[in-house]
Amino acid sequence: MEQGSTKKLSNVQQYEEIVDCLNNRGKIVGLGVLKENKKSSSNFLLKFALTDVILYTGLIIYSTYISYGDFLQSAFCWTTFGLAFDSIMRFYVFIYRRSDLHKLLRNTRMLFQRNEADPEGNKKLERILKFAKIANTLTFLSLSGTCITLNSMAIMETMRTGEKTLVFGFYLPLLDHKSTIGYAINYLYQNIQMVLVSFHSSQGDGFYIVHMILGCARLEAIGHKIDLLNRYLISEDRELLSPREDAKIIDEYLKDILNQHLAHIEYMKRLEYLFSTYAFFLVSSCMFVIVINIFVFITIFWLEGLFLSSAMLFKIMAFCVLGTIVSIKDEEIIEKLYDLKWYLMPKKHQKAVLMILRSAQHPVEATMMKVKPLNLNTFLACLNMIYSLSAMLFTVTKKKEL
Repeated sequence: MEQGSTKKLSNVQQYEEIVDCLNNRGKIVGLGVLKENKKSSSNFLLKFALTDVILYTGLIIYSTYISYGDFLQSAFCWTTFGLAFDSIMRFYVFIYRRSDLHKLLRNTRMLFQRNEADPEGNKKLERILKFAKIANTLTFLSLSGTCITLNSMAIMETMRTGEKTLVFGFYLPLLDHKSTIGYAINYLYQNIQMVLVSFHSSQGDGFYIVHMILGCARLEAIGHKIDLLNRYLISEDRELLSPREDAKIIDEYLKDILNQHLAHIEYMKRLEYLFSTYAFFLVSSCMFVIVINIFVFITIFWLEGLFLSSAMLFKIMAFCVLGTIVSIKDEEIIEKLYDLKWYLMPKKHQKAVLMILRSAQHPVEATMMKVKPLNLNTFLACLNMIYSLSAMLFTVTKKKEL
């Protein structure tokens, strides 16, 4: 007899769904490399995407060259230039560091498998997993929504003014982008760029965002184990056990806490190794894009630039906010260890708690190439730098006009 309701997916299965979603986005640009049992995506799509990034960079340089002397037009060409460096780093991580990506995925699967037997802990992980799934979806929707908005605004501007308006300032050489055929080809090319960027950017950014959130899930699991140990230490049933049995149970709790703590350290180190440079280039390129777009927006009221800048600012904020949340969760673990009824343990176990506490006081932080940590202070510093660079750019251009 068939059941009326579908079977609830386990946390491991839900995580696999997220990985499949990220992998499917990557397949559009030949980066479907997240499945270990399948062949790598070294195929036509990957070669096409890499060639496209190189061509895209060359076109921006070419468009800048032919508009030499006209700073505003040159700046209009640079509005998306920073994204080229972001794309190159993304391809580097997913092609040359795929073995480390696979290790990270295996490490995360083990987290959910290890906690399957604990209903309370499993439920806590499931809640955070849902946040990761929502964040993954929002990452794709924000990028694709920005591209659709930019495209729509270019069409509306063309209809309003009667002049053929492209989404961005770069265009293909040997074609008059003001002619009907030249405009159609350039418009199609720029739309292809937006589609490709939506997919491979949402894969790279989504992967990092999801696994930073799951870093919090790891800390939640450690905190839950500490709570269980605390409950046991003050439970009345403990008095019914012999000292030997009591020590054995405490020993098992502490080993579990220590193993999960070491697994978390390894997880964060690998995430940092994979995405530290990526985060640096992403934040730097997004800042560059925002500064140029602010200049163009204020100078010629290019409304599309406002939406593009908002999307770039959202990227920087997402990376920095997640770094802050992980740091807060690290501090919560330290507080739980301080609140642990350690004085109710045998002396050798007290020393083990002290060792875990010392290790927890030096967590692995998410950084940008070790230069700056990814947190809200860095986000505010980025905003300050964007303002300063924008003001400096306006001052320099005004002096040239005078």
